[in-house]
Amino acid sequence: MSAVINKEVLLTKIKEALKAGKPRRFRQSVELI
Repeated sequence: MSAVINKEVLLTKIKEALKAGKPRRFRQSVELI
């Protein structure tokens, strides 16, 4: 269950990063997943 929650949190952070316009952080987040 915790893994699912972590994925949801990561998705929300990625969405926020995209809204902020930070493609570099977005790529790093995808590589970590």
